[in-house]
Amino acid sequence: PGGLFTFVTGNLITTGGVLSLDHFNDAVEAIDSDGAPTSNLIAVMSSNQARRVSAFSTSGTNPMVVMQPNSTTIGGYINSMTTDLGGNLRILVDNNMPKDCIFVINPDFIEINYLAGRTLSDLDATNSAADDYVSRRLLTEYSFTIKNGTTAHALISGLTV
Repeated sequence: PGGLFTFVTGNLITTGGVLSLDHFNDAVEAIDSDGAPTSNLIAVMSSNQARRVSAFSTSGTNPMVVMQPNSTTIGGYINSMTTDLGGNLRILVDNNMPKDCIFVINPDFIEINYLAGRTLSDLDATNSAADDYVSRRLLTEYSFTIKNGTTAHALISGLTV
């Protein structure tokens, strides 16, 4: 997520408090008001904020965790949610994210690119005589292109850790 801090310079939601659904609604509203689509968003956060999102389902009369009737799973976590504006957010936990920030990114405005002069290389891998398979090494270097960093994405910061 380090490079995102450089390129996501608009739609900054500064909170100074505990994460709530309103923060996500504000981020999606900011993206929507700038004209970017909000139907396919990803919320990138650390595990401590992901636990707070999952805790949204523990209060009130409208829990967010949905279990199938024949499920044998115990517990629950939120892996996606819908905001008031209809924006669908998939939750992506990245333990390299700062604990007080959440990115709301639109993957339609992010591209993966080869770094110049470092295209894909297919190399022999080291095999032993006992191996009954063929292995190869693929080497390359990638980078990301962030489009519309001021309008298509948002950063929620200042959250209570």
